[in-house]
Amino acid sequence: ALPVFLTIIMIPFTFSIGALTFRIPPEAADAILRETDLLMYKAKQQGKNRLEHVVAEDLPQKEA
Repeated sequence: ALPVFLTIIMIPFTFSIGALTFRIPPEAADAILRETDLLMYKAKQQGKNRLEHVVAEDLPQKEA
């Protein structure tokens, strides 16, 4: 029998997450994506391994 060699490679990674919660979802899905995208970039600016979370009621309301 031949010997088996196993190599373990450690690959470090970090997370930057934007999360949005709401009671009544916005009418358009792109509004959700836009807000969570902004939150993710805010998390990235704050440093590695961050979560930025906003409750939809906390967001500024757009005027009609």
